[in-house]
Parts: sequence; C-alpha cells; structure tokens
Amino acid sequence: TIASSGEDQTVGRTKLYGVPRGTASFVGREPDLASLTELLDRGNNIGVSASIHGLAGIGKTELAIRLAKTLASIGKFPGGVYWLDAEQPDLLGGWDAIGEKLGIPAGPDRASLALRTVSDQPHECLLILDNVTSWKMEVRPHPLPDGEHVQFLATTRSRSLGTGFRHHAVQVLPEKAATELLERLGVKPTADGFRELLEYL
Repeated sequence: TIASSGEDQTVGRTKLYGVPRGTASFVGREPDLASLTELLDRGNNIGVSASIHGLAGIGKTELAIRLAKTLASIGKFPGGVYWLDAEQPDLLGGWDAIGEKLGIPAGPDRASLALRTVSDQPHECLLILDNVTSWKMEVRPHPLPDGEHVQFLATTRSRSLGTGFRHHAVQVLPEKAATELLERLGVKPTADGFRELLEYL
C-alpha cells in the first residue's frame, strides 16, 4: 500500500503523492543526494532507474524522501512523484490509494485507471518503490506504469537489482555527521552509551 505516513503535498510545481514527511534530523547525506541526482539525470537515456541499497536501518528510506523533495523543489519531475511501499510485490492497493488522490471515483477499476493515468500523462515523473526485495520477473513489484517519461527509484537491501538499475550504496555516517545527528536528537556527548550509539551510526 501507499506509505501510511505519507501526505500529498506540492513542492515547487511538483505534486508528491504519498511521500512521507521524513525527519528534520537529516545530516551527513549531501554527497549521497548529489550522487543520486546525477544517477537520475537521464541525459540521452530513457527509462532511467536507480536503486539505493544498504543495511537495514542505515537511512535508505529517509534519503529517498529527501531526494524526492529536493528534486521536486527544482522542478525535476513535473508529472509528479509517486511513493509506494513495495515490500510486498502486489502494488494494486497502492495504486488504488493514488487513484483516490487523483480524483478517480472508487470502484474495482480505480487502481488500473490510476496506473493508466500515470502511464498516459506526458510529463516526466518519478515512481519511488520503497523496500524492494527482488526485481526478478516473477516477484518484482507490479503493476508498474509504462512510458519513457517514467523513472524509477528503489530502496533495497539487495546489492544489485539487476543491470537495469544504476546503483548507489549507502554507507554508515562519518563520525562528525553521526555526532551531529545524535546531538540534534537530544543525546548529549556526556550521556551514558553515547560512544556505543556513535559507533552504531
């Protein structure tokens, strides 16, 4: 289903569908944002797809949220940014929720009509699939929109979703950024367990 914590919002002129709010405590990932922005720059290519992979809890989803809002703020995807929870490969529930936000009346065809709307609209758009487990034909997320205007971004624990993706690995935070994150969260350097938390981050 579409992320339950997600809200529809407009950043710049770009509509975001179901993208979670994220946290204000976002530090140390500026190089990752720059690299992912470059990966999603289609240039002369069409149908660009990128993946963010890394260990559980390392910050893949938060990075994808910040990337979506950053790209929207510069008008990168005028056709919209669509967020779907892809841990389970069946995305029909998510498309039904998007269909509601698109103003499509409730009914058995709303998910397919939402999918067709995204496929048929002419403007470049981004589909973010959070927590993809596999991209093998029989188990990859489905259904997906068609069209050269659609780009995909997947977050995953898998090191590689296949040759169709440009991959970006998320590493642990540098010590300075990890320290800043803990301090923003109200953990003082003098607190018990601070060094252990810092090493974990």
